[in-house]
Amino acid sequence: MVPPALLAKDGWQYRLTPYLWFAGLNASVATIPGAPAAPIDVSPSEAIEDTEASLMLLFDAKHARHGVFSDLVYSDVRSDAELLPAPIGLTLRSI
Repeated sequence: MVPPALLAKDGWQYRLTPYLWFAGLNASVATIPGAPAAPIDVSPSEAIEDTEASLMLLFDAKHARHGVFSDLVYSDVRSDAELLPAPIGLTLRSI
């Protein structure tokens, strides 16, 4: 194993780190000012059910005092939800 002090002198150091993050949503939204807001309540487990694909990566490279990093987040979420029941019948379909 090479000591970290020697690696820093030789050149660039690279690191690629995958990670996870879970969240829910609890809010009210409206599309037109003055229109009544529709409540939205999505638990983290419901959000996971609607996730088709997801990728989260952190990449960083260091050389001496200089470095660069990039945080890549990709998410493909698809859902059908009824926001307001009949007679309004407002549904949300996200693709």
